[in-house]
Amino acid sequence: MERRLRPRKPVDVSVYLSYAGQRVGRCGAINLSSGGVFLQTAGMDLPKHTPLDLFFALGNKSSNVVRLHRVSAIVARAVPGGVGMMFCGNSNTRQRRHRPDSLPRLNPKES
Repeated sequence: MERRLRPRKPVDVSVYLSYAGQRVGRCGAINLSSGGVFLQTAGMDLPKHTPLDLFFALGNKSSNVVRLHRVSAIVARAVPGGVGMMFCGNSNTRQRRHRPDSLPRLNPKES
């Protein structure tokens, strides 16, 4: 039985990820709803509750123009090969509060 609040639609869209203003990588969106998205994240470790900015690369078939659409989201579910992201700022979406010292480090710098 599905536990989702909103229906999902299959998509094939490139998404660029940013964490604290730093580019993390590129992945593909598999399905999308008004409350979130599932991203195929081969090789990326994105822990649960990580806040990210998602940049959806949307093209127009009648021209060569690609537009980036930015959405803030939080990792709601992490499984091997992908993550379920919950959009922030949607009035129907519960947001989690994060303290800066409790955020995971995605790209730790070597000392």
